[in-house]
Amino acid sequence: MAAGIFPFAPRDIEEAHRLSANIGWPHTIDDWQFAASVGQGYVARDNGQLVGTCLTWPLDHNVATLGLLIVAPHAGGRGLGRTLLRAAIEDHPTQTIVLHATDIAVPLYISEGFVQDGWVRQVQGIVSQPDVDEEPGDRGWLLRTVESQTDLSTIFTLDRQATGIDRGRILNAVLKSSDGTILCQGDQTVGFALFRPFGRGFVIGPVVAASEQGARFMLSRLLNALFGKFVRLDIVDRRIDVAWLSRFGLEEVARVQVMRKGPVTPPVSKYQKFTLIGHAFG
Repeated sequence: MAAGIFPFAPRDIEEAHRLSANIGWPHTIDDWQFAASVGQGYVARDNGQLVGTCLTWPLDHNVATLGLLIVAPHAGGRGLGRTLLRAAIEDHPTQTIVLHATDIAVPLYISEGFVQDGWVRQVQGIVSQPDVDEEPGDRGWLLRTVESQTDLSTIFTLDRQATGIDRGRILNAVLKSSDGTILCQGDQTVGFALFRPFGRGFVIGPVVAASEQGARFMLSRLLNALFGKFVRLDIVDRRIDVAWLSRFGLEEVARVQVMRKGPVTPPVSKYQKFTLIGHAFG
């Protein structure tokens, strides 16, 4: 009997977590619950057993992201990954789909019309070197915690300028479980960085600023605050020097391709996205 494809439902979360854990992915039950709460998708079941998943997350009217495409090793070779991928794509007929692909999955995505559109470097480790500060020099930068509704509105605005996408819905959900810092210059907000529990420890992202120096200034404070904790960053292209992050005890462990199906309008702004919210959400 062929495996059946069904809409992802809350009852699937525990089995989906076991599936991802069995292939070595770090996602916790809480990570799966969050991903499912802000997204949609499909599962594959074979004789009642969950053997595959694929989720998508609409960011705005023009762009959605796709991720958590997993097929159990014993169910491979039957086209389930392609079937799940196509079902998920069909839910977004007018939106560009963006994803982050491991090397093994790239041929599948290319065969379904995706093209390569950059790289993301996964950098992680236990923060083991405290007091590595990035000095502001004469820029007049100050940091403070995210506090008010005005801060949230500013975060949404800077993120939209950096990405060209209105990610307010996802960011609003992320902020409920995140702490963050705001980069100020005079009376202006010129950057922000968020971190939250994920996987083995914490993920820092997104980080948005007008320069690598601004991003590093925020990161140095957050990494010092997370001394002794396991931390992950998903860095866009080469926007943050990995050698600098190694001073905190972090190292690059993987590199994945950014791929898309459909057009993307590059943002025109001095602000840049330096790290992802996460692989799933971009």
